[in-house]
Amino acid sequence: MKWVYDDMASFYYGGAKSVHEYNKLVVKRREKNNYTASKHSDLIDEIDTNGYAIIKNAFSEDIVKRLSEDFNRNVRENNISINNEHFIFIPDPLYNSETAFSIATSDLIYEISSEFFRCVPSLCTQNFRLSKLNLSNPNTTQIYHCDRNSYVKFIKFFIYLNDVDKDGGPLTFIKGSHKKKPMHHCSKYRWDEEEIIRIYGEEAVTLLTASAGDLLIANTTGFHKGTKPINMERRMLTLNYVIHKETDLSTLFKARQKWVNKLPDHKKVLFDFMKVTQ
Repeated sequence: MKWVYDDMASFYYGGAKSVHEYNKLVVKRREKNNYTASKHSDLIDEIDTNGYAIIKNAFSEDIVKRLSEDFNRNVRENNISINNEHFIFIPDPLYNSETAFSIATSDLIYEISSEFFRCVPSLCTQNFRLSKLNLSNPNTTQIYHCDRNSYVKFIKFFIYLNDVDKDGGPLTFIKGSHKKKPMHHCSKYRWDEEEIIRIYGEEAVTLLTASAGDLLIANTTGFHKGTKPINMERRMLTLNYVIHKETDLSTLFKARQKWVNKLPDHKKVLFDFMKVTQ
């Protein structure tokens, strides 16, 4: 197998041009919103090495309960962008759920995301998602892929709203694939399971099972998928953090003005690339 690595321009979509653009933007972001603390250095090292990490019991049972109630309320109120045989998507959780907003701006996630970039990033893509039980073949995000939300890298946080075992549709990550990819990785977006195992080996396949309230963190520029659930529906909150506007994002995600106004100034920059509105 011929590999490309993360110190090579061909590792990134767009090649040297993308790397150059990212480097300019991260320097600019660090000049404006520098962050030098190293409170979570072991965790950052784990993410850098494996591509993912899990913090157990990051959020209380009460917070998860309130998050689930907000999810159910949004479904009742039809605040839904997608509802098909595979998924329900609720857009703009930071506008539609004060609990989701509090999680996204929590000290824990603020510190980890800032330490990851060595500057304070901004929130961008986020959603509530329900993965349904059905007899259909895996679809879209249930097929291996590498996210292209950034020129070079970004960090994504996942909070399960229910316990997720190996049959419950866990996030599945190919360990180390955020640092090593086949030379032809840009040739397509979706990759069959057999291809991925042939390239990386079964030992690289990691099922990120977790309990409700655990915090999953991943650099999803590596190969990953949401494994199709077979014994129960999976509910999840997803949050992306970036240092530049996400690539190919046509519509800004929304956050509620009155909640942003209550934040300390150092956290308000988390909304640089979002639409803050009444």
